[in-house]
Amino acid sequence: MKTLTDFPKPKVFFPFLAYDWRADVQTFYSMLDMLSAAHLEFSTQAFMQDGVARARNCAAHHFLTKTDCEFIAWVGLDTKFGPGDVNHILDLMLRLDLDIVGGLYAGKGPDLKWICTVHEKGVKPDAITGLLESKHVGSEFLFVRRRVYETIREKKPELKYLFNPSPEVQEYHWNFHAMPIFEGELESEDWNLCRVARECGFKCYTATKCLVLHRGNIYFPLHVSLTDKQIAEIVFHRYKFDLARALNATKPASLPTLPQLAPVAAA
Repeated sequence: MKTLTDFPKPKVFFPFLAYDWRADVQTFYSMLDMLSAAHLEFSTQAFMQDGVARARNCAAHHFLTKTDCEFIAWVGLDTKFGPGDVNHILDLMLRLDLDIVGGLYAGKGPDLKWICTVHEKGVKPDAITGLLESKHVGSEFLFVRRRVYETIREKKPELKYLFNPSPEVQEYHWNFHAMPIFEGELESEDWNLCRVARECGFKCYTATKCLVLHRGNIYFPLHVSLTDKQIAEIVFHRYKFDLARALNATKPASLPTLPQLAPVAAA
């Protein structure tokens, strides 16, 4: 059975969506150092976050036209992850030829809900891989293959629009990450990408064995006196009940272990 290191190092584009250059530059350089420890070749480019949908569309356009990367990795600057998390997702995608896979995390709200929805009622994670076929996957730790965007571009020509950063530049982008009104509700740009990709024949998965910590500027109780590990234990303990309900389980689901490069069954 192949392992991740049996494959050529995958080329991954990490767009850096910044809200404030001064505040985010330390995060940016620490991310570069961390990625150098993962099994991949990566490139990155900074994009000013003047609107999340606009920034993601600019990054996707750059990915398709300025890089030869096979994957784009949407990673939030307020998400804590490590090289093992990156390796885990890429391992699954390469071995099983998957197109859209995201890590498991919760929103930064008091209800602490998992940011994913199941594909259909009753579905559960695969016992070996931990993969959960999902209707939606959040974009704080989301990996997408190039062919997803290329196929959407081919099948959804109505998403093409003229992008005008200046009067001298006439450049067309695609609205891959739109925020439309869908079924009476405002649809987020990551939910929109998943829905459009599924309309084009792709499947989305949540890697439930890849837990990443979406902290942002939310400070959990006693944050100052607790370690990151202690915070994670408190938060994950509260998360698991929402996960059980989301998976339609009859009892609380056991917590996945922290991400490791576990063996995956051959496709």
